[in-house]
Amino acid sequence: MKHVLADPQGLSARARRFLGAHASMAPFDATAGPSDDELRGQLRALFDITDDTALTRLRGAQARYGGLRYHSAAWGFREVIEFAPWPEYEAGDGEPIAWFIEHGVAYPWAVWMLGDGTVAYCFPGPHVGQVVPVFRSGDAVIERDALYHECADWTPVRPPGSHTPLTARAVRTAAQRQGLAPLHAASGHTEWWWEGDGFRVHVSFTFAKVFEEPEEERWWVWADGPSAEHAARAFLAGATEE
Repeated sequence: MKHVLADPQGLSARARRFLGAHASMAPFDATAGPSDDELRGQLRALFDITDDTALTRLRGAQARYGGLRYHSAAWGFREVIEFAPWPEYEAGDGEPIAWFIEHGVAYPWAVWMLGDGTVAYCFPGPHVGQVVPVFRSGDAVIERDALYHECADWTPVRPPGSHTPLTARAVRTAAQRQGLAPLHAASGHTEWWWEGDGFRVHVSFTFAKVFEEPEEERWWVWADGPSAEHAARAFLAGATEE
């Protein structure tokens, strides 16, 4: 498998442009970690796994993403994130979990890759929370970051008037009910994107689940110009609480 910067097949044109303009490579040498035989031994001893499915996914992730780095507007302080899939197998995890993204500026959450290739978040430390599946693949992380980068130059839109603030669940329901076009490539288990007439909607339950705080359910709407802003406000005006 070729690196995503050399062969971005499977990514949208938006994500390809984003990587071409903003991504770079950090040193990454998969051979510096455990060998295939060592990892097979760990998988067998810790999880009673005797096939190579999880190992193959790890090596594929290392080949496709290892060393990829860029500034991400989706993360706090627009920090630089680096894709570094390294095995971090522990019996207590219940399944193979590899580190996936390294970051050090924003909130202290870990980004892991599960044995089936899912990208998951967790709040590690003495009060470890649940492991939250967020995206189905690393490509979805890139697609999400490409959308955030594009929307950074758009106009944020909030509900018209001064009525009770809309919840993320209400905005998600409105997007589905009003027939906005879903952006599946950047969506996942706890993140959803839609596109309307020149505006975009993003709803996230990720950190509500990671930190087990319902008030962290969030939503954003951005408009690309005055007419799109009018359409976005009309969309929000049609959103009601469940």
